[in-house]
Amino acid sequence: MKIVVLYDSVFGNTKLVAEEIAKAAGKGAKLVSAADFKAEDIADADLIVVGSPTRAFNPTPGMAGVLKTLPSLAGKKALVFDTRSDKADLNSKAFNFFEKTFGYAAEKMAKALKKKGAVLADLPAGFFVADAEGPMKEGELKRAAEWAKANIK
Repeated sequence: MKIVVLYDSVFGNTKLVAEEIAKAAGKGAKLVSAADFKAEDIADADLIVVGSPTRAFNPTPGMAGVLKTLPSLAGKKALVFDTRSDKADLNSKAFNFFEKTFGYAAEKMAKALKKKGAVLADLPAGFFVADAEGPMKEGELKRAAEWAKANIK
């Protein structure tokens, strides 16, 4: 199975998650940053894993741009993840309101991929950072690898 892990990262946390997912996916997985993405990167992929940090409740502008330019993904499977703050750590009524209203990057990326014809292999996943700029919360990289192993078949 040919797997492409396409990611964007601001502070390096999403890149760490993408690397763990690619490692868990095995030898054939290809890691591609949004900045380096070309349509031919996914032309013969069976599974595309897409990840971005959540920035103002959306994917990064770089990832949003890539998603708009994707060719048809009919017949391809996709997995989607984001990195985000853990609302349990924030204890903020305002954040809870905005989170319920606007959601996270992963859900928006999943919608964009489905619109291009991809079939989601699992629900979008979110992995937690300890602070706005990171690092990743303890255990999250391991959880990302386990998520990948459970969903990449």
